[in-house]
Amino acid sequence: VLILDTNLVSCFSPLASCLSPLASNKMIKLAILASGSGSNAEKIMEHFQGSTQTEIALIASNKADAFVLERAKKFGVPTFTFSRKEMEAGLL
Repeated sequence: VLILDTNLVSCFSPLASCLSPLASNKMIKLAILASGSGSNAEKIMEHFQGSTQTEIALIASNKADAFVLERAKKFGVPTFTFSRKEMEAGLL
């Protein structure tokens, strides 16, 4: 999970410890990186659905056919796909 804020902070685990230092009145925006079915991403989207403090702002995947992208559509979360070449070239 990436935390997207005015200061880019990345955090991968555990999520709760990443969010606690950033507690403020500002909306915390999260990006989820996934390449598979997205069952974990779906649980995260369900958890924050309707939150006034945290928003799932993006689902990014290196696989254009990953089912996580369909799950994101169900929640109205924007998606982004990228290739290995783009990642290796530092274009992300």
